[in-house]
Amino acid sequence: MTPIVKQLEERMAAIDQEFGRRRRPFVPHVPGAKRDHGLRLAVHEKLGIPTEIAARILAGKAFKAGDGSYGALLVCRTSAVIEQCMFGGIPSLRASLVDLAAFALIWADCVEVLSRPTTSPKTSGAPR
Repeated sequence: MTPIVKQLEERMAAIDQEFGRRRRPFVPHVPGAKRDHGLRLAVHEKLGIPTEIAARILAGKAFKAGDGSYGALLVCRTSAVIEQCMFGGIPSLRASLVDLAAFALIWADCVEVLSRPTTSPKTSGAPR
């Protein structure tokens, strides 16, 4: 996974230079929403992704039907990060972000492995 980590460090530096470490809101502002399930629904609707519970239910159904995917798991982890932004503390938000980042690196490694040629190089000599 070394090439991926190197690319990750380069991309992190570029993102940091582009956006900096300024204070930004963790989630979009939703006027009038209370800090309860209404806020959860409003924020997730504004972001265009399901709530964490809805994402887990949808992913569970997809996997039971044999249609599970990395995309479904990515939505679950992303939704979990958004939930922690709204209702969790710093340690739980950090843990969710690390989980999302680890998942993304595993997926990137899978893509790299799958993109390698599957044919083995020809060896000299007669086959055994």
